[in-house]
Amino acid sequence: MIKANNTLSFRVSSGLKNLIGRDLISDKYIAVFELVKNSYDAGASKVSISYLVSDVGKIIISDNGSGMTYNDIIQKWLFVAYSEKKLQNRSKSSFREEIKREVAGAKGVGRFSCDRLGASLQLITKSKSDFRAHVVDVNWNRFELDDTKEFIEIPVDYFQTNQLPSGFLNGTSLIVSDLRETWDRDSLLRLKRSLMKLISPDADKGELPFDIEIVVPSEKENDEKLLAEYKKDQEKDKTSR
Repeated sequence: MIKANNTLSFRVSSGLKNLIGRDLISDKYIAVFELVKNSYDAGASKVSISYLVSDVGKIIISDNGSGMTYNDIIQKWLFVAYSEKKLQNRSKSSFREEIKREVAGAKGVGRFSCDRLGASLQLITKSKSDFRAHVVDVNWNRFELDDTKEFIEIPVDYFQTNQLPSGFLNGTSLIVSDLRETWDRDSLLRLKRSLMKLISPDADKGELPFDIEIVVPSEKENDEKLLAEYKKDQEKDKTSR
C-alpha cells in the first residue's frame, strides 16, 4: 500500500563513478593537473610524477604534503564529492596560513581523476602523526560490473605499510596502473607545459615553493641525445664567430 504522506530518498548507483570521473574529466592532462592541484593544496613543496612503460603502464604521483590519517581517509577521501577545501568545510587550524597558499581546487572529485588515467589505483598516504602509512587499493572496474548495485556496496581494500614508496616522511603517493592511454614524448611535453601553470611566480615573496618533477626513464636516452646535439650546435656557433 502506498502511503499518501511519506518521505523518500535518493539511491546512488555505482554508475555514479563514471559520471564524476571519466565522463566529467575530459582528458588525461586535466586528470593529472587535478591530482597535482591536490598536492599543492596539501601543502607539498615537491611533487614527483613518474611514467613507467610496461605491459599495462603506470603513473606514480608522489608528494611531501600533509598526507592523510585513517580518519581522513574514511571521513574525507572516501566521502564522495566532499571537499575540505570548500570554505564552509575548512579547518580552523592555521595550516593554510602557514603554507601561505589559497586552494587551487574545491570540487571534491579530484580523486576520481585517477579513474580517468587508469583502471587500478593504489593510494599510499602518511601524516606526520602516523607511525605507519595507510594503503587503499581501488579497482575502478568493480564499479562498472552492475549499475543496479549501490555505490556504497562496492568494497575497496585497506592495509598498512611501513613507509611511503617516495621516501618522504609524510605525504601521499598515487600509483595508477592499467592505464587507459599511452603517453608518448609529445604528450609528456604537453603535460609539462600544463603543469607549469601551478608553479607560483610569488615563491620569492614568502609563499612555500612548489617544485614539480617529471621522471620518465624510457625518455632518458632521447633527452641525452638532444642535450648532446644542443651542446654540439653551441660549440659550432662559437667556432663560426
